[in-house]
Amino acid sequence: MVCLFGTAINATTVKNNDNDYFDKYTDWSWLIYDISDFIYQKSPEYDTLDGEKYNNPVIPYSNSSIWGNWFNNVIDELKTEFDDVNPSLCLRVLENCPTEEVAMLIFNTIEITVVTEFISKYVY
Repeated sequence: MVCLFGTAINATTVKNNDNDYFDKYTDWSWLIYDISDFIYQKSPEYDTLDGEKYNNPVIPYSNSSIWGNWFNNVIDELKTEFDDVNPSLCLRVLENCPTEEVAMLIFNTIEITVVTEFISKYVY
């Protein structure tokens, strides 16, 4: 997964090439932010009942969607290192990942097919 982590960071760099804010945050923080958004947009939580789209990820209302399932996997993984993890804190970590070690923990919860799909969207 370490090789994929570096390749995914390169994909994030390509995706955010024109983003003025890219230099204000670390590349691994952008990776977690971008891949979280990527997974979220694949899920029913992205759509509202009136047909509008939620622009930013929200705490999932169900564990049965790809977003809800992955979000709960992230919480479980973070709980192996931090006792005080809750859904609100997890969402904040996904929005602005504090350290590269935490980014690696989160990245390791993502299925390889999702990672390769994310990479291929921006690199190939």
